[in-house]
Amino acid sequence: MKLDFIKKVWAFSTFLFIFNYSLYIFLFFVRFPISPLPNYINILSLVVSHSVGLFRYKNVTRTLQESNLFCIGFFLTFPSTFLLLPFYLLGIYNFMGFMLSNKKIFNFGTCMSISSFHVVVGRTALMSEVIFFIIIFILFIFRFTSIWTLLSYGIMIRQQYINNPNMKSVVKEMQVKCDTFSKYLPENLYKYYNECIRINKGN
Repeated sequence: MKLDFIKKVWAFSTFLFIFNYSLYIFLFFVRFPISPLPNYINILSLVVSHSVGLFRYKNVTRTLQESNLFCIGFFLTFPSTFLLLPFYLLGIYNFMGFMLSNKKIFNFGTCMSISSFHVVVGRTALMSEVIFFIIIFILFIFRFTSIWTLLSYGIMIRQQYINNPNMKSVVKEMQVKCDTFSKYLPENLYKYYNECIRINKGN
């Protein structure tokens, strides 16, 4: 399969997901004359775009360790539209990167304007992934989502933490913010928080 064709498939599926998910967001706030496609189209688009990302690996072992594979596992649990929000942000970040790497195709001025906040979007997307693990856990406790969705998402986050240095940086940044915020908690909660951190570091 030619690389140019792979890029086109990835770009189309990613753009379709971003466009369709944007309609969901717009309709949440305002009336819009265009109805979004069903959520399974979002999932199908994400499966295609993440599957295409695996073609660059010829080593089977490397492919099995790739985060995209675990993302696909999560998508195949058919999560709700809301739970795809982190991937919407990641899709925007990745598509911005695609535009920046193809400045001959896209307007140069547009590329220059998005380059200034490309990194910010990426870090926000990674933070949202971590936060959504907590949200999915809460939804599971109240039986609004399945154990398979929770487990597949947790495994995906773990693999991203292993493979992606940016994810490690984001997690550390969030931990520092949590440490700062914990000082304002009641004494009992503050002690409990510190105990959890101590146990986690011990493991």
